Amino acid sequence: MLNKEKIEENIKKLGYVSPKIIHYATIDSTNTRAKEYAKDNPENRSPVVFIADEQTAGRGRRGRSFVSRAGAGIYISILDYPDSNGFDATKVTAEAAVNLAGAIESLCQCEIKIKWVND
Repeated sequence: MLNKEKIEENIKKLGYVSPKIIHYATIDSTNTRAKEYAKDNPENRSPVVFIADEQTAGRGRRGRSFVSRAGAGIYISILDYPDSNGFDATKVTAEAAVNLAGAIESLCQCEIKIKWVND
């Protein structure tokens, strides 16, 4: 099970003051949930983080699918807007990965490897 508080703490290190975090045990795709949330909540311009323990329809670059088994990774999408929070899309994914890896390593006393970003 992911530790929502630790993840929130590390996301705040990226400069997000109070991100909304939505956690799913199993979901089709965090990216799909983020897109639907943006469509259904156009007035909300605050960042929202979607996290899943497992995805049943994970997808990456060029429409490629990937395996998203529970316990095998962290599956996360961050919904943010270019006009809020000083958002810099060129850095956020890599910075989030580094911060989350640091949190996991400190909690689990294990070595974390970061896969090249897929989106």
